[in-house]
Amino acid sequence: MLRFACIRLFSLVPLFFVVSILLFALEPMLPNDPARLVVGADATQEAYDAARQDLGLDEPLLKRYGNWLINAVRGDLGVSYFSGESVSDAIAGRLPVTLSITLVAGSLALLIGVSAGTAAALLPGSLIDRSISALCAIGIAVPDFWIAMMLAALFALALNWFPATGFVEFSSSPIGWLQSIALPSMALAIGKGATLAKQMRVSMLDVLQKSYIRTARAKGASRTRTVIHHALRNSLQPVVTVFGIYIGLMFGGALVIERVFALPGLGSLAFDSVLNSDVPVLQGVILLSVLIVTLVNLGVDLLYGWLNPKVRVTA
Repeated sequence: MLRFACIRLFSLVPLFFVVSILLFALEPMLPNDPARLVVGADATQEAYDAARQDLGLDEPLLKRYGNWLINAVRGDLGVSYFSGESVSDAIAGRLPVTLSITLVAGSLALLIGVSAGTAAALLPGSLIDRSISALCAIGIAVPDFWIAMMLAALFALALNWFPATGFVEFSSSPIGWLQSIALPSMALAIGKGATLAKQMRVSMLDVLQKSYIRTARAKGASRTRTVIHHALRNSLQPVVTVFGIYIGLMFGGALVIERVFALPGLGSLAFDSVLNSDVPVLQGVILLSVLIVTLVNLGVDLLYGWLNPKVRVTA
């Protein structure tokens, strides 16, 4: 298992190298001059030249890329052109919001997918199976942002069960933290959970037809024991693969959902950086997003390797 994990970890190095090149190429592609943004449109030529020197824009492109890459590896992502704040500090202040939504949404989606898909597979053709399939079809078809608006209108504005906006830190109030991210997390989890439920149903139905399941039942194992100890683990293998992809999608979707609930997460930070042409902040947000998504996929690969030992042998 350790060899499998090391192979997966080292395979990420070329990916981050390519991503770093693409991120650094963002700045020359933008229409606004960073030095002009810093000093303002009415600044003198001397002030403009001094700003270019302070930002290192007067140095050769390869040298600037090398300095940026070395600093990024050390955790120094530069300084915001707009606010003068350290990019690392700005991201650190917003990251808990986005991570909270993504992790809770991922847990809810997995819970919905596994439980609903298993229930539908154990009762194929029944009313429960047809009802779950119909609800899954609706959940897949409806966009996440529309679900977010409907949840906010019903549970926040009409019933006043949850706050419509704002974020409470876990250290301040665990209950308040959960209430502040409940609606955004549910908005992200419903659609992905519906897709996972469809995948789980198909996988479980296939596993229940295997010979070792019939052998276990013939030896006297109860239906519950057969499902939990034999069918569930093998049914989860394709679901885990899809879940790894969806975690990345949910992290990106959280950036949009945050705007609906006015949450101070990475979504608002990225949106503001685009409006202000704040390249260092935008680079930092994208780089961190890629890092988180790849690490999550690495974790999913390790989990898949644990579920399926054949993967570890062939890696």
